[in-house]
Amino acid sequence: MTGFRPGGMGDKGGTDTPAAFAGSLAATIEHKLHDLVRTETGKEPFALDDNSPDARARRALFVAISQAVVELLHDHASDGLLAWDSAHHPCTVNIRVDAS
Repeated sequence: MTGFRPGGMGDKGGTDTPAAFAGSLAATIEHKLHDLVRTETGKEPFALDDNSPDARARRALFVAISQAVVELLHDHASDGLLAWDSAHHPCTVNIRVDAS
């Protein structure tokens, strides 16, 4: 994944995965679902490299979830993120997220 971006649906035309979707958080979610279903069922669940109506319908969910997560992170970036260092001391980590 290059950069942290939610991803988009891209153009309805074409047969390959739209560039707006490829390499995004949404695409990562799609790959994880694909791998989990394959592991659990032993079958190839769906093609990852097309832009069919079925793929677009499935991806709409992943894009919506990814956009919501990134917007939430962006909107609350100034709140910081509570984390602990290796000595178990709390420390603040600030994350910069581009919601576009």
